[in-house]
Amino acid sequence: MIRNHKVSVMPESKAFPSMISISSAKQVFKKKGAKRVSKGAAIELKKILEQKGEEIARNAIKNASHSGRVVIKTEDVNEE
Repeated sequence: MIRNHKVSVMPESKAFPSMISISSAKQVFKKKGAKRVSKGAAIELKKILEQKGEEIARNAIKNASHSGRVVIKTEDVNEE
C-alpha cells in the first residue's frame, strides 16, 4: 500500500540555522588586523558569509547537474 505523506520543507535559511559561528566571523576580522570586534559586527558578517555560501552552493549544484553529475567538483564551485 502506498501512502501519501506530506513532507514539511523548511526555508533554506532555516534548514541550517548556523553554519558559521560568531567566533569564526570574529576571527576573519582579527586575521585582517582588527583589535576588537563587536558581537553585532560578527553577526552581520556571519549572515553575509552564510548567504554568499548558500548562493555559491546553489550555483555549484546547478553546474554539476547541468553536466550530468551529482558530485560537486572544484570547477562547479569556481563557475559563476
